[in-house]
Amino acid sequence: MDSGWSVFLGDVHIPSWAIIIVLMFTALVVVIMIYGAYIPSWLVRGSMIMMAPLLIFGGLTWHMLRIDPDPQGGSYVLANRPNAPWGENDRAVNQVRTATHASQRGDEQQARDAFRHALASFTSSGNRLGEARTLVGIGDMERRAGNQQAARQAFDRALTLFREVQNRPGVATTLRGVAELDRFLGNVEGATRALIEARDIFRQVQDRRGEAGVILSFAELTRNFGDVQVARKAYEEAANLFRLERDQAGEGSVLLGLADIDSDLGANDRARAAYREALALFREHVQRRSQGHALVGLADLEVRLGNVPLARQIYNEARGIFQRLHDSIGEANVLLGMGYLERGSGNAKLAEEIFNQAVSLFRTVKDSIGEALTLEVWRNSAYALSTRIRRRYFDQTG
Repeated sequence: MDSGWSVFLGDVHIPSWAIIIVLMFTALVVVIMIYGAYIPSWLVRGSMIMMAPLLIFGGLTWHMLRIDPDPQGGSYVLANRPNAPWGENDRAVNQVRTATHASQRGDEQQARDAFRHALASFTSSGNRLGEARTLVGIGDMERRAGNQQAARQAFDRALTLFREVQNRPGVATTLRGVAELDRFLGNVEGATRALIEARDIFRQVQDRRGEAGVILSFAELTRNFGDVQVARKAYEEAANLFRLERDQAGEGSVLLGLADIDSDLGANDRARAAYREALALFREHVQRRSQGHALVGLADLEVRLGNVPLARQIYNEARGIFQRLHDSIGEANVLLGMGYLERGSGNAKLAEEIFNQAVSLFRTVKDSIGEALTLEVWRNSAYALSTRIRRRYFDQTG
């Protein structure tokens, strides 16, 4: 473990300043109770008055040295970075928040700059836990941008740091990021191995939300490359855990996967209802990237049912979301569906333009699987668009 000691609070987050004040007042009360009979009243009152600046100084010292509560580790580190510049740790934490929010808005440049500043501050102050968590965010960002080598390097460094400080939930979270990267590359065996290890860790530390996320990633992997019935069981298992944690956004992701399976199996009414329910949950919880994914699935379904004007409208809405997020993978998947729609509607020239745009975006993010699939759909008019080919990815931040 890092130097210092920790207060483990499970899922209960108590403000750090409250903890230190309670501890110091408790010590003072104990002393007065034991020796009160021997202490003059004026000295007791004077001691209480003199404690005030000490409490203030103690609170500020805590504020300087603390790490934000680790929502997966459930602990507060009281002394993790001696000799750190005053307030540097808090500035780094704020930079991570800025980077996360910027990434969610689609401002990748601001996210990249904020992550870089946070990483430098955490590294210089010796805060290995903060450094590791920042690297996970960088890994997710680089994966989305198609910088696979940079993403792998960030995840590998994060794994090393989490293991050094013996933060097992952090290790599991990073392994899920590695699995998402391997799924992007089509490395099913590597992704499966990482997800199994991550799931086992989350179970051992009794982190149900973390376990649910890993099982969701396994369900997506299996839906893309394996048995859809195995995927369905995994989605249902994840749904139970998300429900226990009252994580409605997580439940929405499960509904999205189940809707895809039902859509491919021809259970159209059930699929449409699930897509719409997932979409409502994502809108309620402001999950814009997930909104885009749900709209793509719904549009694919409407195309197969022959509702071309409605499908075109839904695709355009989804594309607008992904463009605002600067999510090239999401937009490329929308264009794949739009090209399929226009070709089926007899608009061959427009379809060719759209397919070309999709191929270009897939090449930009170095998604060779998406590129090959687009070319196959483009060249083979008999190819039936299936939701099985849709690949979604889940971040570890935000």
